[in-house]
Amino acid sequence: AYWYQSRYGGNSMETNVIVWHSTEGTSLPSSGGGGSAPNLTAQPDFKNKRMVWYQHFDFDTSARALVNRAGGV
Repeated sequence: AYWYQSRYGGNSMETNVIVWHSTEGTSLPSSGGGGSAPNLTAQPDFKNKRMVWYQHFDFDTSARALVNRAGGV
């Protein structure tokens, strides 16, 4: 239900750096139906004192969470 690579295929890449972006909340964001999803999302489970991880794209595939707008960043 949260795997978007089939719908929004990205580019294969060799991973040599990790960008850790945090958006705080207690629910899983819709990410535009996957159109703006990151590779991974962590959702807090306070009752069980743990994080629940969801993978949306392969680790070595480009995701959609960061935008490179026209004219650069």
